[in-house]
Amino acid sequence: MGSWREGLEELIKLLEDTCSSMGSLNADKLLEILGLVGRLERMLETGSQQALGSGGPAKGSLESDGLLLIREYVKEAVYRFSAGDDAGSVLAEALSVANALRDLGALAERGVEIIRPKDLVVVGYIDGKPVYSFRQGNSPNR
Repeated sequence: MGSWREGLEELIKLLEDTCSSMGSLNADKLLEILGLVGRLERMLETGSQQALGSGGPAKGSLESDGLLLIREYVKEAVYRFSAGDDAGSVLAEALSVANALRDLGALAERGVEIIRPKDLVVVGYIDGKPVYSFRQGNSPNR
């Protein structure tokens, strides 16, 4: 695994393969996924990956938050697998988070400024759907 992007693509492929062949799921495959998540987390800790939408360190970034969520989903899948329950639904959630990280990375490379959800505040509802605004002082540079 050379770069963050390559590692993320490898993780997505591994999750897709695992989700598509749930009948052959085993503990080794789950541990392989956890190991890959750990390597990606170490890449962030060493600063080899720039945080999405910022020039600062990656710690506390969307990437690290996303990897934390993926790791928790995979840990839940390990628990469910060991208990004889279905691990497929939580692995599918891990895959959707990994895909979202890839998509956000592609947007950031095109110059789109990525803001963290905590920078948004719900100001009202239209047809039951929330309407968001930026918190004061956190407006993106345009």
